[in-house]
Formats: sequence, C-alpha cells, structure tokens
Amino acid sequence: MSKTNRTFAAQLATGIMVVCVLSSKASEQTNEQHKTQGAAPFPKEQSQEANLREIVVTAQRFPVADADTPRAVEVLTAERMAATAAPNVSEALRAIAGSLSYKGVGPEGVSFGGMNSQFSIRGMRNGELVLLNGLPIQSAASGGYNLDALPLGSLDRVEVLKGAGSTLYGADALSGAINVITRKRENEKPFRFSLEAGEHETLKVAGAWFGKDVDVNADYRHLGGMERISQSFGGNYHYDTGPLDRLGVGVNAKLWEDVYLDVLGGGCNVDFRKVSDSGELLETLDQRSYWNFTDARLEREHYNIKAFFGFAQMDCERWGSKSPDFRNVDLQSGLKGDFRYSLGIMEQTIGADYMFRAADYNQQYGYHHRNDVAPVTEIKLTPWAPLVIIVGAREQFVLADAGGKDYDRFLPSAGLNLRLAEGLHAFADSGKAFRAPTFNQMRYQSDFLVGNPDLEPEEGWTHEAGLKLDTNWTRARAALFYMDYSDKIVIDNRQQPSAYVNADTFTSLGLDWDVSVQPFAASGWEVLAQVGVTISGYWADPNAETADGDRYHPGDRFQIAPNLSYEAAKWRGVVGVAIAACRENDLSDYATVNMSLRVACLSGWIKASVNNLFDETVETGGNLTPTASARYAYYGTPRIVSAGYEIAF
Repeated sequence: MSKTNRTFAAQLATGIMVVCVLSSKASEQTNEQHKTQGAAPFPKEQSQEANLREIVVTAQRFPVADADTPRAVEVLTAERMAATAAPNVSEALRAIAGSLSYKGVGPEGVSFGGMNSQFSIRGMRNGELVLLNGLPIQSAASGGYNLDALPLGSLDRVEVLKGAGSTLYGADALSGAINVITRKRENEKPFRFSLEAGEHETLKVAGAWFGKDVDVNADYRHLGGMERISQSFGGNYHYDTGPLDRLGVGVNAKLWEDVYLDVLGGGCNVDFRKVSDSGELLETLDQRSYWNFTDARLEREHYNIKAFFGFAQMDCERWGSKSPDFRNVDLQSGLKGDFRYSLGIMEQTIGADYMFRAADYNQQYGYHHRNDVAPVTEIKLTPWAPLVIIVGAREQFVLADAGGKDYDRFLPSAGLNLRLAEGLHAFADSGKAFRAPTFNQMRYQSDFLVGNPDLEPEEGWTHEAGLKLDTNWTRARAALFYMDYSDKIVIDNRQQPSAYVNADTFTSLGLDWDVSVQPFAASGWEVLAQVGVTISGYWADPNAETADGDRYHPGDRFQIAPNLSYEAAKWRGVVGVAIAACRENDLSDYATVNMSLRVACLSGWIKASVNNLFDETVETGGNLTPTASARYAYYGTPRIVSAGYEIAF
C-alpha cells in the first residue's frame, strides 16, 4: 500500500471510530422506540414532496409557503437525489437540476489543484452563492465550493433560488443561491447500512445511526484511476488520475427544543498525472483535502439566531515539476439573527449578518481576510387577501484587510404574489445584486496571471415574472427573466502575464421551468397512478463582453433534465436524461442517460444503477473556440454500472 493510501486508510479508520463512539451512545429506550414505530426502510418520496410543496426556507428570511413567495425556487429532495444513484450531491444535481449548468474539472466533481467544479444558475457563470442551512460555504479566495464532499445521508433537500439574492444573502448571490438543507429525521429505523460496487473499481460504503435526537451518517467512496480527464490540444498533453478516495461524516443533532447542531466533515485523496500524448509521464500532483462545517441554530416562529464555522485545506505535492508544493487554507465564521413582528396588514423582519472570511494560499499571495457586515430588513404587506407585496433592503459592507479595498452597496428588492385561483399564483420580482472580487482575482501572482487590487464588484439587476401551479397531481413553476449586470470580471489575455479586469456588461433574457406531475393520478388506474414525471430546465441568451469589447456567450444557452419514475409496493425505477445545447466556448452538446432500480428484499433493498448509459464523452468544461490562445477540454466520467444492497434494522 502506498503512503497516500495508508494515510487515507488511517483517516477512514478514524472516521469509522468516531461513528462507532457516537453510535454507542444510543440508549435501549431509543432503540425500543424506533422498533415500535415500525418505520419503513425508506420514506416515500411522494410524502416528502407533498410537504415541500408548502414550505421553503430560501425565498425569505423565515420559512414560507413557496406558492406565496414572489421568487422562483426549485426544490430537490434527498429522495429524488438518491434515486439518481449518484455518488454525491454534485453528481445528483447534474442529473436532475435542469436550472443548473455544470462545469467540472475532475472526476465526480472533485477539485483539481485549486480549481473547483461549479454550477451556474440560468447560464451565468460565477454568479451563484452556495449555502448550508442558509449559511455560506464558499471560499473567499476562489469562490469555490465542494458539493461533491457533502454526505448525502445528512441532507433533507436542496433549494435553488433563481434570481438576484443579495438582499437576502449579501455578497456573491448574483444570479441566485443553492441552499443545502440538513435533515430533521422522524420515524426512521435505528440503523442503516449499504454497500455498492461496480465498474472502474467503484465502491461505496455508507452507514447511519438514527437516535432520538442525534443522527450520524458516514460514507466512503472509492473510484479507480481515470484516463484522459482533460486534454490540452495545443500543448499535446492530457491528465489522468490515480484512484480517488473520499470520506464524509455528518452529525445532525437536536440539542433542545428548536435548537439544532450540525457537524459535517470529510477528506479526499487523489493524484493527477500529466501525461504527454505519446505516453510519457511528465509530472504528478498528489492532492489531499480536508474540510469541516459546523453550525448551531435557534429557529423559532418570530426569531432565529445562527452561528457557524467552516474550514477547508488542500495540500498538494508535486513530483517531476519545477513548481513548488503548495497549501491552500480557507476559513470562515459568522453570526446571523432575525426578529419578526406583525402590525395590521404589515409583517416586518429585522436582521443583521456578520461574517469573517479568510484564506492563506502560501504560494500565491499568503494570508488575507475580510469582514462582511450588513443590516437587513424585509416588509411583507397583505393589503388584499389574494395579494402579497414584499419589499426588502440590505446595506452591505465589505471591509478588507490592510492594502485591500472596502465596498459599500445598498441592495433593494421588491416583489408581489397574486393568487389568481385556487392553486394558481402569479408572481414578479426585481432585485439588485453584487459580487465582490475574490482574493484570487485581486491578489493572485504567477508567471502567467496576476491579480488586480483595483477591481470593482460585479453588480446589477434581475427582473422576473412567472406562474406557480399546485394541484393534487401537479407542481409547476415557470418564469421569464432578464439579467443586466455591469463590471463583469474577466481575464485580459492581451497582456503578458494576463490580468483580471472589469469588462463592460453581462445581459441575459430567458425562460426557466420546473414541473413535477403524476399524469395518471386521477385516472383510477392504480397501476399507472404511481408514474411520475419531472422536467426542469431553462433557455437563455447570455451575452457578455471580453476585455477588448468583443461579444460572446459565457454560459450554456439551453438545458433540460426530464426524469421518469415508477414506484410500486416492492420496487422503484427511475430513468433520467440530462441535455445541454448551444454551449459556451464551442463545447459539444450532450445528452446523457442515467437509470436506477431498487427492489425490496428481506429487510432492505437490492439496488442497481447505470450512469452515462451510452458511455458518451461529455465535455464538462474548457475552451474549444478556434481563436482561443489555449484550446483545452475537461471530460466527465465514462459509463459506470453498479449494484448493491441497503438494509435498515
């Protein structure tokens, strides 16, 4: 066993020991309680989604009925994500979230030497803010996040807020927010264990213990080495990877009434191998990453308080390269609070946010930090029972360290929701958003790229209007939107080394939709009543300017994710398709097919899945335009067939 594998084996053993110690605290009383409840091994998705048709937490400062909000929110339950048989959150969102377009740099969403895989909302790159329980988890250095690292078992759902979100969440929510919500479980059997294996040496081991007030989840993922994960066409070389090992652990606890604690963490080992097209190994990057996110939340009807701390570290050793080893460390912590009261037709929320963000990138620019401080208010008016008007405002301060640049922005928003008929609502919203430059964009120093400390934030408006429909067998959302932003940050390749600069404008006009339907629910045919169809996606016309004023489209123009499911008493099957067309940078269109099946057996389920059924070569990122100074592409994983068994007891 190599040194790297021994190190990861030690990490895995430590994680398992933590799970075992926590699990040993389960009392006999708790076990008996779960036994008498007689819960099914897997709660049905239908009942979960019925609840989620009512409540979302992302569209306003307090949980609210989605149908009554003036915002477009796509809700993706843990059950829907698990049904894709994806190995992690990142791959599950790729499969079913049609409003999100994906850019990947490593297998199954893993980071590559500081470059991060990412999602864009409505085709706008670098405009999304990623949250965990409403708290930001993005790096202030790169803007990166590692959704591939989150253990699926700890999650309840993902809510995608589409449109400007800075009034709610501050800096970086330019085109929207991706909010991951952890579980508050009920009626679960005490233990769950699953084992899956398949092609390319894939192996996934997952376990969970559900106590009265504490849940513990852990999963381990192994993927064999991948060939040609990226290709440089001008440099005549490509990258392969060695085996990938990933461990995730999550603890979700209810400490007291309405007080919750979440502790999530993990690690990942993988090496990237630069290989000439003739087969010669040129250099190796041995990458080890670790992360932790902890939050404590008091959530009550009229007030809430949240505190959090996040830490991420990446250590990279180079072999056969003149470039030195490096270590990237990201830190963030903060406190949020809100108070809500009602007076006649008015309901007002008053809140404040504070966040400390820091990074230490030892080979680029060393240690830097910033403080984000903001008072925020939101007023809800109901002058007429079918009409809801919501007006919000935030004064966002970004306070830099010595030598940095401070920013102060007023961020208003206004929206309305009108009930046209039972189950049918019209909505409209306008909001201003901005995105502060990252430390990389301001501070980066290398032979080929330098930062710009004088950058201005990207800022502008999103306007949207649409319809929401809810019936016994349909949940449908559709919205027209227009985004208009200025000072888009781009790389100017006209100088050497290249540099970050503010270009002129970014605009996009489009339509997005999210539809879930049981088409035969009212037919009276029990056999067909369990058929479910979901279709989400967007069409947009994003346009931006390069540093020299040329127009280009910076994001994919069309994406759609249709999914067909059938759930009988003893089995469930899902077929999903992810389609992207009219893509940025001359990348090829693609249509991938994923299938999964689970069949009841004894106290659990036999599971089987096929990801990328037709083994299509998918370009997940890169630049293939003929005039590009460097033509390159990143590729998704090939077809993977896997099977396994999950048991609950």
